Amino acid sequence: LRQFRNSKIITKNSDMNRVVDYVDVTEVPDAFNWFRPNTLVLSTAYALRNDIEAQVRMVSKLAKLKAAALCIKPQRFIGKIPEAVIEEANKLNFPIIEIPNHVLYSDIILGVSRLIFDKKEKFVEESDINDSFTKILLKGGGFNEIAEELSSLTKNHIIIEDIDFNILSYANASKSSSGKYEFRNDVLFCESRRKLSINNKNSKDPVLYKKDNNWVYATLPIHFGDKVLGFITM
Repeated sequence: LRQFRNSKIITKNSDMNRVVDYVDVTEVPDAFNWFRPNTLVLSTAYALRNDIEAQVRMVSKLAKLKAAALCIKPQRFIGKIPEAVIEEANKLNFPIIEIPNHVLYSDIILGVSRLIFDKKEKFVEESDINDSFTKILLKGGGFNEIAEELSSLTKNHIIIEDIDFNILSYANASKSSSGKYEFRNDVLFCESRRKLSINNKNSKDPVLYKKDNNWVYATLPIHFGDKVLGFITM
């Protein structure tokens, strides 16, 4: 995040894979009473500015509470983060991030919160998509229903083909699409599209390509274990 551009991680070998679900500020000694796990904690250590042992205990408590990390503005009140505090964090594999004095808490909270909400929104969206396909399968739906659902979700045309490029199903994004959005036979049946798909059949990502510098298609190989069963083209 740009809000952390001039910040630095001052601990060594910290666990950098910690999940951040919340962001909070502490400037009072009893803040630990309401902290939740996976919280990114912001502080100037004002309440503990004259007590290095209390600062060490703060790091110990945060690690025990499974906080994500501690972000400190040391310049304001404690000048420099004491070595004893850093050593305690290193011992507990707990990240401490030093933040420049000019960075506002509100900017950090906003930036981190946006990331959290975006991730949660994406998770909910993916869950909804998984639910929709599960319902299709439970109702005994086949390729036609899957193609229609994919087309509805992506607002694009969908083609499902087997490994030999026999068309199993296709769906128009909209029944009232204008002519320029109709399926094009010169794309659907062109050899270059098939060669590109075969050459990239082991890809885990969509294979992108153009036709006449206008028509952009994405093909995703369908994997089942080590086998490639076919392709979905959007």
